[in-house]
Amino acid sequence: MKKIWYLYAIVPALLGGCDSGGNDKVKEPEAAVVQAVKNDTVVTVFEGVRPCKGCKQINTRIQFTRNLNDSVGKFQLNEMYINKKDSDFKDYLGVGTYKILPAANGEMNGVALYNMALDDRTDGYIYLLRDSLTLLRLDSTGKLATGDKEVTLKRSK
Repeated sequence: MKKIWYLYAIVPALLGGCDSGGNDKVKEPEAAVVQAVKNDTVVTVFEGVRPCKGCKQINTRIQFTRNLNDSVGKFQLNEMYINKKDSDFKDYLGVGTYKILPAANGEMNGVALYNMALDDRTDGYIYLLRDSLTLLRLDSTGKLATGDKEVTLKRSK
């Protein structure tokens, strides 16, 4: 009889940790794409190649860094222009802050929006985190950027 009593005490405790709420929404979008979490800091890196006027292509890398307790994070944007004819400007390194917003509705389905503001410019970028691996640049109207503004980045490593 004592063994049955233990089961009544243990089984509810074990089942209490299971979540049957069925809520699949991502509360922390970066959690889906985290490369490294150290001391409550999330570091996520996306890389890719985009078209370029006046050069072969632009290699683009964005590293997002954010403390899990903060709503605003920092990012570093590296752009390397391949075979650029104008020798005055070949590489760009920009830093700034970003904030994660809920993903847009309608045609722009995704996990989240990264609203990025560069420290050295008045304008910034908005990227759509389409899934845990793909980051897409949006234009000023909230639609996918096209032409030489189009950027598709993949999570590295």
